[in-house]
Amino acid sequence: MASGEKLEGKQLKGGSISIRPIPDECWTRVLGNLEATELSTCSVSCLRFSRLSDHPELWQALLRSDFCASLTHRAMLLAWMAMHHHFHPRQLYIFKRREHLLDLEIARADLCQRYEQAREQDRKQRRLRALNYFLVRVIHCLLCISVLASSILLWLKLKDAVTMSYYLIFSPVLGFESVFFIAASMTFLIYFQRSSTGWTFYWNRLQGTVRWFILFTSPCEGFLVLFFAGAALPLLAAALARSRPVIDGRFRHRRREVTATLEEDLPVPWPSLRVLPPFLAVWLGTGCFAFSVLRRRQCSSSCIGSCLFLWCPLAAFSTLLFSRLTVWPWLSPMVMMLPLLLVTCMLILFSSFLTIASFWLGWRGSRDWMEYATTTLLAILAFLLPMLTVEITLVCYLKGACAIHWVFAPWTLWLTGLSFFALYQSCLPLKPNGLGAPHLDRAVA
Repeated sequence: MASGEKLEGKQLKGGSISIRPIPDECWTRVLGNLEATELSTCSVSCLRFSRLSDHPELWQALLRSDFCASLTHRAMLLAWMAMHHHFHPRQLYIFKRREHLLDLEIARADLCQRYEQAREQDRKQRRLRALNYFLVRVIHCLLCISVLASSILLWLKLKDAVTMSYYLIFSPVLGFESVFFIAASMTFLIYFQRSSTGWTFYWNRLQGTVRWFILFTSPCEGFLVLFFAGAALPLLAAALARSRPVIDGRFRHRRREVTATLEEDLPVPWPSLRVLPPFLAVWLGTGCFAFSVLRRRQCSSSCIGSCLFLWCPLAAFSTLLFSRLTVWPWLSPMVMMLPLLLVTCMLILFSSFLTIASFWLGWRGSRDWMEYATTTLLAILAFLLPMLTVEITLVCYLKGACAIHWVFAPWTLWLTGLSFFALYQSCLPLKPNGLGAPHLDRAVA
């Protein structure tokens, strides 16, 4: 030490100096700056610190600093401490800390559970998007490509450019039917498993034609409609394969002329009923759907629209075509094609009215109506007008006014455009489903 420095204390033997002990009030202020764990550690160091660390004010201050996040919490804590005033504040702090740790464990477990649920929901969303992509876009693309391929092969067959059986001609469409029935089997499997928790999510958000049939008919009736509709084409191929080949030189000469007709290209001599099975399949499918609609007595707009613009015209056209091929060969082609022509013209008129009205509303300032008008106009130009052109050329062909290539040329061109559009749509990503689970980050947050 420096020579002039004075210390306050008392002199002991041997020249040592004993410093006066620090008062308890100072040690209390020092211990008030420690955390609960540090204060507990100091309490086991010596008897004096054990006595000082049990001071109620220290633990009350820790209670207020650790468990009071707001004035409301502070008031509740003071009320709780007043209710348990017979306990030492250290015991109250231990109880409060254990309760807090338990709440943290519960919150952590709940957060982990929500995170796992969100991950599982995200996996389900990915599977659902892949399933809907297959049931909608892949099926549409395969349908357009298969019908286009079969149409080209049939065109070449009728022009004597190729010699192959009708089974090979219709093989692309038959392959599509196989894929479609696989997709239908998946839909029916999900329907029958929908009572379980995992499959309810998929069924409520599933898309596609098969689900529509199940919802608006019944599983049994929907299966019968799909079965009869799918059996029509194989039965037609079998009927055409068993039909009498054209061996007359007069027919061969006329097939190369402009005035070739359906009876000379596909002769079906009376009284043979070889063409009855495919027509019977179409009629049975239409009858099953009509019976289901009448049985339910609750028709939606989609049911009424499909009946008026699909099933009824298809049944009427198939009946008239069967009559022309069998018992009524002198039936006028215009009368035979009248159901399809009426439906197409009605759709064109109705869509034109919607387009004009939507453009007028859009011109008045509504952007949504302008987009709707544009979509409706594209539907008229891309679907209805080409369909009407094909139907008119088919009537002319049946009357002998044009050759077969005038029917297949616009039909093939239209199917080519639809195929490219379907391929373009299949390359676009699917829109996220609004009914899905929130994102993982939101769930974790």
